[in-house]
Amino acid sequence: MSFRHVLRCILTLSLSIALLPKFGFCQSEEFAGETVPEDSMCETPDVLLLLDRSGSMLDDQKWEQATAAVSEVFTDYFGTLRFGMMTFPTSGSCGVAEGELAITVGEAQSANLQEIYDRSTPTDGALTPLSEAIRIGHLELESVQVPQRRGYLILLTDGIETCAPEALEDTAPVAATREAANAGFNTYVIGFGSLVRRSTLREMARVGGTEQERVVNDQSQLVSTLSEIVNSATTERCDRLDNDCDGYIDEGIDCEAQCDSNLNECPCNNNLDCATGESCEENICVPAPCSVLCDAGLICFEDTCVPENSSTPGSSPSNTGEQSFTPSMTPPPSPGSSPPNQGDVTSGAEESCHSPQTTGPLSSPLFSLLTLISMITLLWRQRSARG
Repeated sequence: MSFRHVLRCILTLSLSIALLPKFGFCQSEEFAGETVPEDSMCETPDVLLLLDRSGSMLDDQKWEQATAAVSEVFTDYFGTLRFGMMTFPTSGSCGVAEGELAITVGEAQSANLQEIYDRSTPTDGALTPLSEAIRIGHLELESVQVPQRRGYLILLTDGIETCAPEALEDTAPVAATREAANAGFNTYVIGFGSLVRRSTLREMARVGGTEQERVVNDQSQLVSTLSEIVNSATTERCDRLDNDCDGYIDEGIDCEAQCDSNLNECPCNNNLDCATGESCEENICVPAPCSVLCDAGLICFEDTCVPENSSTPGSSPSNTGEQSFTPSMTPPPSPGSSPPNQGDVTSGAEESCHSPQTTGPLSSPLFSLLTLISMITLLWRQRSARG
């Protein structure tokens, strides 16, 4: 190999080393988010379907349509969701017992769905214990809950509460749904057919954190609705977790802007996720204690009282103690969905690309230049010695 060829190789290698940190990182930021750290894992949410098996589900082949839709939608997600199912009532006309799930949460891959449907076929005497189904479903999710993993309930029913006292047939299901949401388990509510009471379902969805009830009339509509719900459960959120299991966290979301502009408490996994001076406590960035007391309408930021509706660039607002971070089932705002997730896939990428990402010697163009000069000098001396 001639001296000229060697020199050309050295120049190409050095230039590549110098430019790799600048362009390589920006490309990954543009098309995805931050790579998942070693101590973080793909978050596979717990999803428990509460499937009504009251006698009225025998009408108009609602049971057959419902089970066919469940199989069509959820089978493809058994590896992404920790799916479980309860058919209610679990016994008698109104009984709902803890520990009697048709599919244990997280064990759907080994379940024979057709056998489950066959032994759960509705009976004429079965009523609709909505509030008790939600209460037990909440307890079942609570029993398998682990930190940093969300849990959701999906209620599919064709009627109204018929097991609580008549005076509570509207309020009891709402109260149970609210209690589940307060524990961090939001509830999607689906009504099947014309026998449902939409006003009750709507209130259940509202207090359950999913904003609006869904009402369907046939299998195709149910498939579409269930697919929408499942997709929202696996959409990326601003929580420093890999919600969609693609190897990146918080991609396509400007998390800092959400925390600052909306005065939300910023989620975190450790102190490195928080602004300077803040610490990560129970997965929430908490500012250092203030040494001053602020009047109404003001909050303490870095020992200074500032207006509550102001935000300091580059840092998250102080925690006034009036807000709490509760996992939300609201579909993270990819296009066409509602907050908390906002922004397109390139949101925030430009700013992060212009900030230093590495500090090691290979990221320094000066180091590459010095290496190049040294190698050229060495080769030149060897060539001169042979001459």
